[in-house]
Amino acid sequence: MEGLLNKGKGFQTSYVYNEIKRRIITLELKPGEIIEEKKMMAELEVGRTPIREALLMLKNEDLIVSLPNKSSYVKDLTLKDMKDLSESLMAIEKLVTSLAAQRVTQKAMEEIKRAEGEVERVIGKRRYWEIETENRRFHQLIAGACDNPYLYSIYENLRNQISRLSYLAFSKDMENNFSLDHHFQKVVDHHRKLVQYLGDKDAQKAGELSLEHIRLFQDRMAFYLSRYFNETIMKDI
Repeated sequence: MEGLLNKGKGFQTSYVYNEIKRRIITLELKPGEIIEEKKMMAELEVGRTPIREALLMLKNEDLIVSLPNKSSYVKDLTLKDMKDLSESLMAIEKLVTSLAAQRVTQKAMEEIKRAEGEVERVIGKRRYWEIETENRRFHQLIAGACDNPYLYSIYENLRNQISRLSYLAFSKDMENNFSLDHHFQKVVDHHRKLVQYLGDKDAQKAGELSLEHIRLFQDRMAFYLSRYFNETIMKDI
């Protein structure tokens, strides 16, 4: 972290925000875990201000809970959350993808194609955090191509909330039809077809495939939760 303290305030806040968010998504910071400011200051080699500013940003994204005069902690993740988030994401994903197929520009289409290629590249290297990051960027670009900032804002909020589940889908192996190899092949196949449908301006096929893509994620997570998920991490309500 050499030289970090010499960077500007905005740089430090951005760095701390990205690092804490990564730890939340990868479950290094588990649901319900208290975020100790002094410990974070020492680990990230920054002062108290960027820590608090980053925590406020994460609170606004509903990834942490902060009570007056009390420590912040990572927002709990429940089975009901998974159901509600998946249900909501299915509706918004189909809408933004269908609109994107109608409105996507040539420039946006080129960015989406490049992003799809990056997802395939990091999948080939099995770099799980990069897979989550590049996959999210791919879908963000599609959502942005719908050219509706209100829908995009809703979409981004849902993606933030479901990111921890998404990372699990990309980083935990299972057997049979839920193995990582099988899952990644389906993801790549879906992404390639989405690019094709967007390029063809086929809103119906793009929208329908976006739903199939969400169901792929839902089925994988349901199987994972039923067999492996530690109750101390995810609590049913």
